[in-house]
Formats: sequence, C-alpha cells, structure tokens
Amino acid sequence: MKKADAITSTCNALLRGELSAIATYHQAIGKSAGNSGNRRGRGATLFGESPALTTLQRGEEPGITEFEKALADDDVDESVKELTRDELLPALRDHLFELERSKSKIV
Repeated sequence: MKKADAITSTCNALLRGELSAIATYHQAIGKSAGNSGNRRGRGATLFGESPALTTLQRGEEPGITEFEKALADDDVDESVKELTRDELLPALRDHLFELERSKSKIV
C-alpha cells in the first residue's frame, strides 16, 4: 500500500469511529428530547444512569486503541500524529475520565 493510501485509510478509520460516536450520542440525546432545559441539563438527565454511562464508555474505549495504533504507524503523517497526540487522544481520555467519574457518583 502506498504511503498516501495508508494515511488516507488510517484517517478514514479514525473518522468513521468519531462519526459512530456522534451518532450514538445523537441517538441518546434524541431519546431524552422530551426533557426540558438546556442541552447540559438534558445530558445530566440522560446520563444520570450508570448503564447509559457504561454504554457510552464502552463505545469510546475503542477510539483510544485506534488513536494509539495511528501514533505507532510509521506510514501516518507526522501532522496527523501531532493532532492525535496533542488534541484528539487527550480529549478522549478526559472524556472517558468524566464518564467514569459520573458513574462513581451514582454508586
């Protein structure tokens, strides 16, 4: 596989994972559409249950693996690695930490 093809393939895989996560959140938020209040309030109502948080957490965890694979791939462009290392992966880890913290408040 040519280097450009490998980069495109890796970026497309990462993008598909992010689009899947967005779709999951849209579905979850759509189910809470009947709740009043701002978006954060609806989220708090929606994500106030441990099973929902666990589902979201399990859906996000493969993203870390995919980002780490991209960082280890010699064919991935350094600019993609930099974005992944400096922004995407830390944000995902922070998000997973927040999901876990929210779950621990429920118990």
